[in-house]
Amino acid sequence: MGSPHLTPYEDPDAHARISALIRRHSTNDRDVRADLLRSLDLGCAHDILDLGCGFGFWAEELAARVAPGARLTGVDACDGNEVSYVRCVESQGRRARFVRAHLVSHLPFDDDSFDLVIAAYSLYFFVGVIPEVARVLRPEGSFLAVTHSEKSFNGLLSAVGLADEEGPLLLRLREFSAEGGERLLAGTFRRVERTNYLNTLTFEERDLADLLGYLAFKLPLVRPGARYGAELPDAFVRAASTTLQRKGRLTVEKDDTLFVCRGAHGR
Repeated sequence: MGSPHLTPYEDPDAHARISALIRRHSTNDRDVRADLLRSLDLGCAHDILDLGCGFGFWAEELAARVAPGARLTGVDACDGNEVSYVRCVESQGRRARFVRAHLVSHLPFDDDSFDLVIAAYSLYFFVGVIPEVARVLRPEGSFLAVTHSEKSFNGLLSAVGLADEEGPLLLRLREFSAEGGERLLAGTFRRVERTNYLNTLTFEERDLADLLGYLAFKLPLVRPGARYGAELPDAFVRAASTTLQRKGRLTVEKDDTLFVCRGAHGR
């Protein structure tokens, strides 16, 4: 696949475990998917494109909200996600198709192919496709883009002694974050609306194992050259342990934002 930043997403089971860990330590007990999608009427969407679809975490919620008989087309660089993605969509009684593709700046679909396009926690890997999203969307279609706030990782980086470093995590996120996403999308779409989901992750001293598990999952995005599955550096483990012992509790901001985009310029 070629990018160490993507390797955590090759393991659907591990990703599902981390999603469960995040929910376990979240101070906001509302499901982020249901909360961000609650005000949207998606019942007329029949053809849905899911970019960077992963193992189907967002597709499962989305499939329950779109038209009966709708088909979701998931696109992802990790072919190991296909079985899980299809299962998540079909569990909601919708049809699924999976396309393996490493997205950069082109989408392999015809003009006006989809009523709805979503990119959840993925657009920062391929911001070059935004004009292509407008091309494949039907004129009345919507583009949903979900991303993190840059500040979400400040506590995480601080916990391992990297608070002042411009590591790959922040550099990647700044490609498309809650802070800069609206400006970027407005270059392609006339209407961009945002909804924020405010949350923090709280780790008590007894939660060191969970904190280390979260750090290990994020390691390729935190430490330059790190590979997913490698052991955490001893310095990271010591720093995280010391932080928890000293403070008794570590709070990591985990805010997310949904951008809803409609009306591409020139269409």
